[in-house]
Amino acid sequence: MFGQDRGREPERKEEEDAAEWVRRKLGFDPDPKQAQVLRSASERGMLDCARQWGKSTITAAKAVYVSSVIRKRRFLNTGRE
Repeated sequence: MFGQDRGREPERKEEEDAAEWVRRKLGFDPDPKQAQVLRSASERGMLDCARQWGKSTITAAKAVYVSSVIRKRRFLNTGRE
């Protein structure tokens, strides 16, 4: 699971669902677990998934969503082989 939301409220009440936004704006249809990552309000998260799961795609989509809709956060994506 991707972090704990700890009861955080969305930063803006009119904020739309991240998974739906990604579907509509980016044309990417996330599977249920990927949608869970997109919807998480956690400030930090770690993905430990199999190869070809879409980790880079999901984190990039979330970064685009955060920078376009929320605009008050920084996003850092790191990786290691």
